[in-house]
Amino acid sequence: MSDLTSKATRDRASVRVCFDRALVSELERVEDALRDADKERQGLLGAEDLLALKKRSENLRNDINEKSTTIVFESIGRTRWESFMSEHPPTDEQVKESDETKQTRPRFNPETFPVAAMVKSCVEPEGFDEDDARYICTELPVWKFVKVFDAVLNANEYGAADPFDPESATRNGSGGKSKLRSVSESRTASL
Repeated sequence: MSDLTSKATRDRASVRVCFDRALVSELERVEDALRDADKERQGLLGAEDLLALKKRSENLRNDINEKSTTIVFESIGRTRWESFMSEHPPTDEQVKESDETKQTRPRFNPETFPVAAMVKSCVEPEGFDEDDARYICTELPVWKFVKVFDAVLNANEYGAADPFDPESATRNGSGGKSKLRSVSESRTASL
């Protein structure tokens, strides 16, 4: 091994997840009330009530931050990734459905691959296992599942942007759009 490759590290991507969904829902309710009060500006809420809502929002954000877990995924290497993906091919039915709905043909089985890929790529937190990955895939809202699986894809397929190549940021990033459009749409029915 050359000196160059002996110092090599793998790409990583991370995502924060708060598994206390009731807390997240409460924050959404409080922030909706704040937005409604701001839109109306008719004095329906007194200054003290408005201040109390703002304080509650701040406290909830702090609680969510404390209760959130950072999940870190590390690339398993391009060749291993492609081989691993081939172990989870789409079913004939999934291919047929994508053809009938004129969606992009899936590269993998969206029912089995996300769980396996999360487990295979996760390096933090220690002890992350199939049950954790399955929970993310089946119990969290679809948008959160997509965000987590996008981190898996970023680590394994896109990698970090090259600071010396301005074009790499557009090649590796999703531009705010999920790389999983067809996967998340096909999973919606099963979630």
